Amino acid sequence: MIETAETDWIRDTARFRLMQVEAAAAISPLEQIVAAFTHRHGKAPSTWAELARDGRLRGVPVDPTGTPFVLGVDGRVTVSPESRLYPLPDRPVRSGF
Repeated sequence: MIETAETDWIRDTARFRLMQVEAAAAISPLEQIVAAFTHRHGKAPSTWAELARDGRLRGVPVDPTGTPFVLGVDGRVTVSPESRLYPLPDRPVRSGF
């Protein structure tokens, strides 16, 4: 029984971390879309709907749990505190090794 519980925990943790990786990978392209909108219009978008009306998105982008990403006033995109993926782990610091 312990082996099964441990295996389940490892599998569940791996799935959770993979969803966090997917969410993190989606943020950079979304921030590029926001930056392009800002460059074109001279102001950052205030909502996802504004980007959708501009033809840059099909709708509100969501993380792998289905929770909408947060669009900050500074154009930064983050995982919502409402998401079970929150907070995303910090990016590892690269060493010279």
